[in-house]
Amino acid sequence: MLAAALVFITAAGAALEDAAPQYADIVVLRDFAADFGMARLENPGHPPSSQRESIAGESLPGIFIHPTGEGETRCVYADVAVPAGGGPVFLLFHTGLRDMIPWNASPPPNGVRFALHVAGEKVFEGDWAQCGWRSGVLDMRPWAGQSVEVAFAVDAIDGMSNYDWSVWGEPLLVQMAPAANALPELANGVALAEVEMPEAGEMTLSMGDASATVSLPQGRAWVQLPFKRMLPLLPESPVPGARVAILWVGAHSPALKAEQFALSSPLVLAGEPFGAALRVKNAGRGHYPGGAALELTVSTLGASRDALPVPGSRVRTLGPLAPGESSVLTWDNVAVPAMGDYLMGVVGAAETGGPAAPTPVAFHAFPPVPEEFTGRVEQQPDGTRFTGVLGQAADRLRMKVVEDASRQSYLIAEVREAGEWKRAGSLYPMAAATVKTAGGGTPRRAVLGIQDGDIFADRAEARGQILGNPVRFTAAPDPERGRVRITCTFTAAEPLELLSFSGPQVLAGDRAYGAVKDFAVFGGMEYLEGGEESSSERDLAPPLNERFVPAIHKLASPVMAVQGRGTLIGLLWDPKQTWAPDERFPAAHFQAPGPDAGLDTVQMSLFAPSVGRHLPENTFTAETSHPMNAGDTVTLDCWLILDAADNYPEESIVHGPHRGGLLLQAYQHYFDLFGLPEPSPQPRDWAAEQALSLKGYFEAVWSEDPPSWAHCHNWNPGLHVGHAVPLLLMEREAAPDVRAEIRRRVDLVLDRALAERGPQYLWNGAGCHIMNGELPFLEGFTAAALSNMAQSVKGLPNAREDGLWRWRPQSAQYAKLGVAGDHTLSQAAQPLYMMLRAARLSGDRELLRAALDAMPQMLQHDVPRGAQTWECPLYQPDILAAAQAIRAHTEAYRMTGDAAHLAHARYWAWTGLPFLYLWDMEGYPTMRYNVISVMGSTFFTHSWIGLPVVWCGLVYAYALQDLAEFDDSFPWRTVAQGITNSAMHQQYTDGPSAGTYPDSWHMVENRPVPADINPENILVNELRLRGRSPEIRFHRVDTSEGPVVINSAADISEVNGAPGPEGLSLTLTGPSGRGVYTLIAPVDRPATVTGAGEMAADEAALRAQPAGWVHDPALRAVVLKTAGTATVGVKW
Repeated sequence: MLAAALVFITAAGAALEDAAPQYADIVVLRDFAADFGMARLENPGHPPSSQRESIAGESLPGIFIHPTGEGETRCVYADVAVPAGGGPVFLLFHTGLRDMIPWNASPPPNGVRFALHVAGEKVFEGDWAQCGWRSGVLDMRPWAGQSVEVAFAVDAIDGMSNYDWSVWGEPLLVQMAPAANALPELANGVALAEVEMPEAGEMTLSMGDASATVSLPQGRAWVQLPFKRMLPLLPESPVPGARVAILWVGAHSPALKAEQFALSSPLVLAGEPFGAALRVKNAGRGHYPGGAALELTVSTLGASRDALPVPGSRVRTLGPLAPGESSVLTWDNVAVPAMGDYLMGVVGAAETGGPAAPTPVAFHAFPPVPEEFTGRVEQQPDGTRFTGVLGQAADRLRMKVVEDASRQSYLIAEVREAGEWKRAGSLYPMAAATVKTAGGGTPRRAVLGIQDGDIFADRAEARGQILGNPVRFTAAPDPERGRVRITCTFTAAEPLELLSFSGPQVLAGDRAYGAVKDFAVFGGMEYLEGGEESSSERDLAPPLNERFVPAIHKLASPVMAVQGRGTLIGLLWDPKQTWAPDERFPAAHFQAPGPDAGLDTVQMSLFAPSVGRHLPENTFTAETSHPMNAGDTVTLDCWLILDAADNYPEESIVHGPHRGGLLLQAYQHYFDLFGLPEPSPQPRDWAAEQALSLKGYFEAVWSEDPPSWAHCHNWNPGLHVGHAVPLLLMEREAAPDVRAEIRRRVDLVLDRALAERGPQYLWNGAGCHIMNGELPFLEGFTAAALSNMAQSVKGLPNAREDGLWRWRPQSAQYAKLGVAGDHTLSQAAQPLYMMLRAARLSGDRELLRAALDAMPQMLQHDVPRGAQTWECPLYQPDILAAAQAIRAHTEAYRMTGDAAHLAHARYWAWTGLPFLYLWDMEGYPTMRYNVISVMGSTFFTHSWIGLPVVWCGLVYAYALQDLAEFDDSFPWRTVAQGITNSAMHQQYTDGPSAGTYPDSWHMVENRPVPADINPENILVNELRLRGRSPEIRFHRVDTSEGPVVINSAADISEVNGAPGPEGLSLTLTGPSGRGVYTLIAPVDRPATVTGAGEMAADEAALRAQPAGWVHDPALRAVVLKTAGTATVGVKW
């Protein structure tokens, strides 16, 4: 408890009497962030938004506003009522700038001016030019009894709005309602101190770990100190006589919310134990101490509502909950005695301080099922009909159809695995609908009741009704291919308003592996492993984490699938299907519970109406209904995948070195049905594309003084020599004036690099995403540069701890992105790619051995993760990690010829497909093959779901082209072309950024989102696809001492012999008129070299010769310079 009076320590050490605290319960009158949708936006630039904002490690609900540079941008709230009685009223707020602002950019950001207006009067203004939060408080009593306008404003300082990522954090209008008693120690709240300052100076308020230091003017001013634990308030100031004149200490209240109440499985069998789970969240700002007693009830559904006994204790006690924390209460081993309809609920919650009682769950219990069907219709004494088996003839899949005496039905889905039938899940309900009568009425929901049906050789048809409306359900198995086509049609019997109609709900793992899946995927949104749950808060802060019913633009591929215990079950569909006249895009539902959720299935389904036009994201019932007249229909069409690992040959990725290959066959099923999408048509011909990209290199990212290229438009230029590579390749076929200008700029950058960094720098890939080590093969100093490249990565193995590369946050700001010391795929894939690349290009065998010894670390991972921890949480799926792994393994294959590395690379290539947009919509030319970079966020509050980042996809595309050199099991080049074409559609064609392309594309709003990136990734992919590859050609000669590598910017052919007295011969075919370089290593100095010109004194002299050769003893490398076609012989 706080003491009755506070001791105030002055600079001179004298004790001053301070105000006694007045305790209060905080009443939130307005939550402006939550009410963002009610605000009026004035002079908006980038669209403002309201979400949870994490800045400098502190997460708050906030309003993000980016000023335009032309006056204030305001978020205005009208008619804000300020009560006259019941305690003082304050407006609390924080101002902050988002993390990751590049303060060293050119020109450097200069901060933001925040201002607060009340009733047309500016009552607060302050400039802020650093990342972090700054708190503020405004006494609203001058407006007591009034309804006023409140405006939260930001403005660019001096008109410069670059990186003005400004946030108003947790703006609240609160009333301090006097409390009868002192507050408990374990409380969340705010101390509001009116500080009296005899002169301007600093005041620090401390309460345990909470502390706030503010600079205050002379006079009185209010200061807020949020706290999480009630302790004595300790003020301190160097200003003599400063004191706290008034002190309010208020506690927030908890707000418990029953988020989900569900059965462990929607499919219940009489006499078979099942469970129930209630998720309760503290949605308030105050701490909940615990203690609510919640009792489970089960009763028959009908007039009698007979209560049934629940085994064990019916009561569960809710424990303490911090703000934002959730708890799951579970009841196990519940059972009902007989077939029938039941109601399950929870009572007693509100009476004991818990949440309001959740909506009871009505459910149907089916009779028990015999262990095996005979395959014919079987009528049981209780009326249950086992109406046969679908698809068993192929001995690959089968679906058992169960219909009980009440005409309720469900399907059991099984696959043949290891010679036995194995359950993959269930389908229940087979269809469901929520409707209301035309013009109004209470919504009613029911599931499909079967009236009659038939099983034919190739399909099953069931006819029934939902609330008197006819429904037709058709299942047509294709057992040879492991799929079942399912079509559901709902027909209105009379005019009605349709709020929801769903096809079969797939219960993956039902009565099989439960929620303990191996892997699961939901295209572009979820890539789960083991116990990971969907819509998790691990990588995305609420409400951004919710993606169980997403907007159609966020759906990268219409694939939902689950792998468990050797089985694969999932749903595929055409996202553009017309489910009713003038209605397309059915909604998709995907939920995978965690291991502690009390739920035993992964649920997948399609339903109508659509998200956007009819219902908000992550809801199941339309806000705007779909009106139907009598006879109108709604039809949903999908394919159920039922597959097993036994159906694939040993060489398949299903049986490869990683465990997740079966899951990825869901994508092969999709391609079998819908085809691999053709790349979208390029937006311009190749000549125009080169001209546009040159414009980007010549203008948008070019600096004449000092000569250099920036990574992005308006970023600081750097000595990024790798960009010379695509320019030099374009130079070969450019017009004379363009060729001269390319050469001039490249020479300026190379001369600067040689002068400032030396020839060893020319391998460096700084400022590039893909180029890494190619330039020395085009411009010389090959041995010097590659020797340095190898040397630069030799220390990487030393960064391992206990033989593993582990993630360590670079500062406290990054610590929340993962667990220090943990590792994902990228922690090994990235350094291994660098080591193997350097070993391949330089021929360094010691480096090769070190890399190969470290490669088993990548075997510990099955999902690509962790490549972008400069801003992204460690564990979220990441296509860049897949690209790194592909490139590492293809380099290992080049150096060893071991086909196991191709198996790894092939697997990681498949893991990238769930990140790709494999369909498109009219009017969205960037959509097809655009790329979700991570299924998560930047620092938890900037979601990348539905915000593709094609530069990451272009790195993946280039890696696919690496793999395609050796693997033709899949059309990898088609995928690479598709990604490249999408990126071309994203390039700016005019303005200051012309030739560049945006960091991301806002798919929902169909617009670019800067920063604007140089065209390297587009050019190097397209050049390679057109046969003008920047990739260094390679040939390996195996010797008893190890591999001897031949790397060249020329094509290598007709390689014969080996290093030694008999010699080595090869043909090199490069551009005519300009020499390129070839490196052979490790070899001793040769006795003779023929066909390559004269021996040069050193690499500088070789660079000046039209052709020639040199031996570098340090690298043990022969460097050849040839032009056109040359047949070279080397003898030792």
